[in-house]
Formats: sequence, structure tokens, C-alpha cells
Amino acid sequence: MFRAVLIAWAATRLLYLGAAEWSARRVAAGDAPERYQAAHFWDTLAAWDGARYLDVATVGYPAELAPQHGFFPFLPGLLAALDRLGLPPEAAGLVLANGAGLVGIWAAYLVTSHLFGPVVATRTGIALACFPLSYVLSMLYTEPFAIAAGFGAVALAQRGRLRLAVPLGIAVGLSRSTGLLFCLPLAGVALRAGGPRLARAAVALGPLVGFALFAAYLQLRTQSAFAFQEAQRRFWFRRSPGTGAVRALVDGISLDRDFIASPSPWLVPAYLGAIAGVARRVPIEWTLFALLTIALPLATGRYAGVARYGLLALPAFWALAWLGGRYPRLAIAYVVAAPLVGAFEIVWWLPGHTP
Repeated sequence: MFRAVLIAWAATRLLYLGAAEWSARRVAAGDAPERYQAAHFWDTLAAWDGARYLDVATVGYPAELAPQHGFFPFLPGLLAALDRLGLPPEAAGLVLANGAGLVGIWAAYLVTSHLFGPVVATRTGIALACFPLSYVLSMLYTEPFAIAAGFGAVALAQRGRLRLAVPLGIAVGLSRSTGLLFCLPLAGVALRAGGPRLARAAVALGPLVGFALFAAYLQLRTQSAFAFQEAQRRFWFRRSPGTGAVRALVDGISLDRDFIASPSPWLVPAYLGAIAGVARRVPIEWTLFALLTIALPLATGRYAGVARYGLLALPAFWALAWLGGRYPRLAIAYVVAAPLVGAFEIVWWLPGHTP
């Protein structure tokens, strides 16, 4: 049944690549804000954080971390490895990102199939492939690699492949700070699985090990295990969790055109509502994982980026799958309209704003 998911993924990639080419030509012609140089679709797909990942891949992590370099090392390390192999890191990185996005959707399908059967898994995979922000799974961003490693680790653990799940868990811990949250679903699988206790513990703690390895490296390199966090605060003006962050979120609500057009403020309540709506039907560790995936970025006082972070909140897509099963016409409308919204975002929003 994955064939239907594969068709949805292929169709949306063609649409998004076309939109990326249109977006690049708008930038080149001066019809859009020139926040980055672009002439062709690959320039669009490697823009924003993609350019910063390429920069980190080149300069590494100096003793004093630059504000724009507060990124986890998995993707910069991969790009640096491609460069050492003589491959163009931008082009090869984009190919790998698209491949990782497809693997991630397949892994989400496998995770869902194990829990709820192939019908719900197929609907979930299609919902994820057609989601407007799924264009990020074709960009030089960490999301495609994080969902491939994270959901891949869970899928392997569900099937008793504990030793294979461990390195993927470590990889997702090295990919982004919220990769640490995959300890929750992995712990749920490990507790229910049979086999050696040491292997199950290794599976559950894999993302923590990845996170700890990066923190230890930063401690040795910069004298601060959380230097990445300070860099992010300076570059993105993030706040520490607390009343100040809540006040910033409230103050950020406005009728300004950029706020109205931004997907994150609209998707935050949609994500949270969907996760809460299916909480009784899913394992508790998945509900906690999804809620924290949305809540932790919000705790910094910013809406920006939360729309794409939600790609990891798998229970929200289970909600779409169950809703589509109950209302088939609504599912058809979603499959047609959602990718068009994503293409619109690429052409008209992305040149001036991060995804």
C-alpha cells in the first residue's frame, strides 16, 4: 500500500521543484525580496539555513561560536564529508535530503502500520507527503534527515532490530535539539519489547547519547556544552522559557501582513488541537513527544519555524489520517489543496521569510 504514498511524494516533489524554480526566477528578476541569491530551483532549496549549514561545513565550530552557527553537527558533518569525497556539497546534499525525506515518510508509514495497520499508515504517509510544509523535506534542512533517522529508529525497534536502531537514534540526537525527544517513543518501544535489557536501554537512550556527544564536543571546543543555545538566542533573538517568552508570543500576535501570511501562528493551534484530539487513541509517549515537539520551540518566545518543526509531530498526521477515513471528500480536498498551498508558500513567502 506504500505505492500510493510514493505516488503522492513524487507528485508533490515535482510541484515543489517547479515552484522553487519559479521562486528563484522571481528573486533573480527582482520581483521578490532579495534575501539570498537565486537563479534556479536548487538555489531556492539551499537557501536560508541551508546556506548556514554549508558555512558550518566549511569553517567548523570555532572556539567562539558565531551566532549564525548554532546548529547541530549531523548535516554540516555530512556536507563536509561530501566535499572531502570530491562531490559538490550543495548539489549532493540536496539529492540526499530528498532521499532522506522519502525514507522518513516510509519510516513514518512503517511506524504507523505497526501501531494502527496499513490503511491508516497509507493515509498518514499521504497526509505527510502532501502537507504544505513538506516542501522542507526537499530543502537542505535537518528535517528530512531527522524524520528519516528518528522514525527509522522507531520502526526498526518495533521490529526487534534493536542494534540497527541504536545508531539511527544517535544520529537523530546529533541532528537537532528536539531530536532528543525521540527518547520518548523509543523508550515506549523498548519497554514493550523483549530481548536483552542492555540493548533495550541503548535504543531508548540513543538520542540522548547523540545530544551528549555534541555537548561534550562543545565543552572541549568552546568551554560551554550549550554554546549552540547561546548562539541561537543571539541570532534568532530567542528567550529563555518563562513569562518573558509567553509575553513575547502574546505581543507577537498582530494584524501585520507578515504575521497573517506566516503559516506558524495558524498551524500551532492546529497541531496542538490535532494532537490533543487523538490523545486517547495513541500511546502516551507519542502524545508527549508530539506536544513537546511544538511546545519547546514556542517556549523560546517565537512562532517562526514551528510550522516545519511540526513535521515530526506524527500524531497530528494520524489525526489527519483518521479524519480523512471518516470524511473521504475532505481527504480528496486536502490532497489537492494542501500541496498548492505549499507551492504558493515557496513562490511568494519563501523569498522573504524562512520556512
